[in-house]
Amino acid sequence: MAEKTSPAPVRSFRLYRASAEDAPLDLNEEVREEPLRQLHPDMVPATHEALRSDESAAANLASTLVLDATQQGASDIHIDPANDGCIVRFRVNGVLYDTAEFLGDSTQRLINQVKGAAEIDPMRSFTPQEGRWRQEINGHHVDLRVTTIPSVAGDKIAIRLLDPQRANQQLDGIGLSGAQFQTIERWAENPDGLFLTVGPTGSGKTTTLYTLLQRFRNSARSVVTIEDPVEYRLEGLTQIQVNERQGLTFPVAIRSMLRLDPNIVMVGEMRDDASADAAAEAAITGRVVMSTLHCRDAAGAITALRNRGVSNHQIAASLRMVVAQRLVRRLDPVARVEVEPDEADLHWLKAVGKSVPKTCYDTPAHAGRQAITGEGRIGVYEVLQLTEQDVELILADASEREIRDQLNLRGHTSLIDDGLAKVEVGLISLGDLRQAIGVGHVQSSDDDAEDIGLIASNDA
Repeated sequence: MAEKTSPAPVRSFRLYRASAEDAPLDLNEEVREEPLRQLHPDMVPATHEALRSDESAAANLASTLVLDATQQGASDIHIDPANDGCIVRFRVNGVLYDTAEFLGDSTQRLINQVKGAAEIDPMRSFTPQEGRWRQEINGHHVDLRVTTIPSVAGDKIAIRLLDPQRANQQLDGIGLSGAQFQTIERWAENPDGLFLTVGPTGSGKTTTLYTLLQRFRNSARSVVTIEDPVEYRLEGLTQIQVNERQGLTFPVAIRSMLRLDPNIVMVGEMRDDASADAAAEAAITGRVVMSTLHCRDAAGAITALRNRGVSNHQIAASLRMVVAQRLVRRLDPVARVEVEPDEADLHWLKAVGKSVPKTCYDTPAHAGRQAITGEGRIGVYEVLQLTEQDVELILADASEREIRDQLNLRGHTSLIDDGLAKVEVGLISLGDLRQAIGVGHVQSSDDDAEDIGLIASNDA
């Protein structure tokens, strides 16, 4: 009697090679795993193994995907619907990389597992939903914030990885210059008024605030945070989750919190006029208030507060410090090479009124993915501690341009100045700095810079 043979398993997973120019590697063909790892190191080894093994391993598909993303240093996982499945991408150091393509049954299995873990109703796929779950990885917990939204091709899912270890950074380890660090340190020794971090989404504003909170939470102070959502859970302070459906909005939470007798309040975001007004008033009445704003730079923070309905008097009386920031890919010190600026970089430097750096570096295109993605990200900063001159300008209703010009005249270090200093020493590339900052704020009054619009900021 002939021996029965099991049919070859149907693979429903496609692995993407490490370099962008390579085509997808089809796993429908028999591939030995060890040569695959050696020749084409992949970003999802745990997920790859789960799909090649039995059902019990595949039952933890979402967990293994998160494990892979964490090991790659990803900040986000994107699950994008396709006609015959979905594409999974990891955002590493601000850049999205295609990592895997799921086909057939594995697509729905992955989506169902993500929704189940985040306690999202799988029957309500016609409406946007949000959820959250916590996963233990290598002995510590990672919080995962999940957002789903329907599209014509299926569910689009974004997963933000919130690793508490990122909130445990020290202030002197986030990329501040010596002078910037000392300025913030002096404020932190005797904090008062309103402290703002500003920049686009994903620029590390909240992480900077958490870094400062680490300093305050073990002091003889009462610290309260008001967030939506609470990104990192920290011991030694009170964290309040905004719930607009239940009437607990930012302004309601801020005003109610004042009766808790706090010394320091962190407001996750000045989302509307009411929350900005409440935060400014809380700072005026003697509380230390720390918050974030979406704007370009320190001078732009004045305009943003005005646009939120905060009066010049309130701004002058409350605002003490503004930290503007971007996150930029840190170059691999081994793989980087000296390069000449390209035309786009030269045009940008002219637009912002800056000279070409003495030296520029970048990672060559033929370097491996690990070298190209770099050594994590480093902050580019502008730190403004308001002076009497700044207060007078605010009370005189000076424009954003007038405030910025006065800062330049007194030798203030702008975002671009700090970034170019990091370019010259090989920490970041000029192209990455240009993409992160753009030319929404120009550094001179030259006519050729007046009409240049804002280059879309990298979501870094």
